[in-house]
Amino acid sequence: MNEKRIVGLDLVRVVAIVLVISLHFILHSNYYAIPLRGIGMFLLTMYEWLVLPCIGLFLMLSGYFSYKVKINKDYFYKIFKIIISYLLISIIAIIFRCVYLNEDISFFTGIMKILNFEADGYAWYVEMYIGLFLLMPFLNMIYDELKTRNKRKILILVLVLITSLPPTFRFFVPSNFGYDFLPNHWLLLYPFTFYFIGKYLKDYPLKLKLRFKLLILFIVLLVQSSLCYFNNYGELYPGVWFGFNDCGHFNLFTLIVTVMIFEIFAHVDIKNKYSKKIISIISLVTFEMYLVSWIADNVFYNWLRLPFDQTTDYLKNYFVYVGLVFISSFLFAYLINKISKFLYIKLKPVYNFVINKFQHLFIRRIFK
Repeated sequence: MNEKRIVGLDLVRVVAIVLVISLHFILHSNYYAIPLRGIGMFLLTMYEWLVLPCIGLFLMLSGYFSYKVKINKDYFYKIFKIIISYLLISIIAIIFRCVYLNEDISFFTGIMKILNFEADGYAWYVEMYIGLFLLMPFLNMIYDELKTRNKRKILILVLVLITSLPPTFRFFVPSNFGYDFLPNHWLLLYPFTFYFIGKYLKDYPLKLKLRFKLLILFIVLLVQSSLCYFNNYGELYPGVWFGFNDCGHFNLFTLIVTVMIFEIFAHVDIKNKYSKKIISIISLVTFEMYLVSWIADNVFYNWLRLPFDQTTDYLKNYFVYVGLVFISSFLFAYLINKISKFLYIKLKPVYNFVINKFQHLFIRRIFK
């Protein structure tokens, strides 16, 4: 915490983890087993699309802060911050599966689950982010080589065209239509789309007043939810049609909502030093919170089993489940983060020794 922190960006990170936990709340409810009919289900549909920008917010933050990224051994060592936390939480998750969930996991199976990012139920994000982290210096070269604002706009526009636009057409037809209107081969490049948008917004923030950002967010969310709801009225929510990795996180509607949420909170200036401190502390452990929340979800949703018989139950249960998961995940993540930092510092000389030996034996000079 030696660097001067920007409270608005810390707040974006806190909002993102709240949205993650809120998304998992709807996943653990019986929302997907109730036909889309009535005002309650319409509001729940709006709620689901409101919380789906969580992943995009984290990716945009990565792009925003990527100006610090340089190709050297110190940068690549930073990936061990992620790996150490992931390994610690994965080991705990394996033990949790065996003791609490009564899963029969051998030592070999446990190792394979960790290596395949399956030990923790939310570890898919780590698998994706490690690749993005390694590519960041090279993505920055592409962006920095585009010297004008218009060229950078074109880069983002092309990425939106191949990642966000194709799944957007799914909102205009019933889920049983079964076909996409545009090629969808490049959809999983969506992390690059959000990454470059984050970089762009650092250089060129939106010059819109807060009320217009809120209005855009509400209108886009209303249109998105209405299309989803009325095109599938009386049917169950089409989870496969709007799957997270096929459409949910990165369609054009969600992309716009993500950008608006980012811009709304990124420029908030909080004066109270205690509030700033709390937000900063939480923001520093959101990665660990993301992973640990899988354990918390399994404990509280299996233990409490609160009813979701009426749509009004969702509002009451939200504050119970999301509050418990958030607080417990933070406390656990804070401890993991401290241990991870300690190991990260202690392992740095070992890393430097290995890199220096590798350079000496195999390559004259890798890192400057």
